[in-house]
Amino acid sequence: MLSEIAQTPAISDALQSFVRDKQRITEQQLQLCRVAAPTFFEQKRAEWMLGQFRNFGWIARIDRAGNVIAHPIENREGPYVALTAHLDTVLAPRNNEEISIDPDGRLHGPGVSDNGAGLAALLAIARLVPVIDGYEDLFGSLVLIANVGEEGEGNLSGMRYLCRQSSTGSRIQSFLILDGPNTDHITSQALASRRFDVSITGSRIRFTLWRARSRCSLIKSWAPGARVRPTTLESSKAGPVSIRFLRRREPRSTFGPRARRRWTRFRAY
Repeated sequence: MLSEIAQTPAISDALQSFVRDKQRITEQQLQLCRVAAPTFFEQKRAEWMLGQFRNFGWIARIDRAGNVIAHPIENREGPYVALTAHLDTVLAPRNNEEISIDPDGRLHGPGVSDNGAGLAALLAIARLVPVIDGYEDLFGSLVLIANVGEEGEGNLSGMRYLCRQSSTGSRIQSFLILDGPNTDHITSQALASRRFDVSITGSRIRFTLWRARSRCSLIKSWAPGARVRPTTLESSKAGPVSIRFLRRREPRSTFGPRARRRWTRFRAY
């Protein structure tokens, strides 16, 4: 079915236009990656994306969570097909020079792949759709979303809001998510995880996680002068627990040894 759609004249011409516009797409990716957007601080990049969507003729807005929502035509009924890419990055550039481009078009710097590549693809599609003949019928149900809070501590906050609280999200029938530069595969299923926060004050923290039936409990901890908030952890299945320790990500101004010691996040799955 996809191959048949790709061979239709309108779509075939559209795909060729991406090749012709490669330099323009790369330059736009360079610009957006220079707008820093660490998790929880995506507002400037969201506003930049909003302006780009509107320049391409899309009906765009920023929702209460900070996600950028763009429609090609006025369509408040749905149902929608959502094409999404997350705004936030694990690391943020300290200045424009940290995002650079080689003569061959290769980009370097924090976030150029994750997820500058996905956002650049959203913009390339947003620029192309309105110039396709009959796009109102072909793409009237499409909605482009640049979502916040995907990385680490963000805990998918933008998508959680969209799927649980947003009127737009309730009308979305399917999602296609652009994340990273690879185009060699499509992920249709992935390992889910439950995330838990444990607040511990002290250093050299060790603890034992006990699990029986459907409940995990933090039952032991040792550290000089450690104080542990009583914690019961719910999980869906009994069995072995795999623990991965993650550091809390703080704004650069407050990220220091004390912040790293005071917060530990683990993932049990």
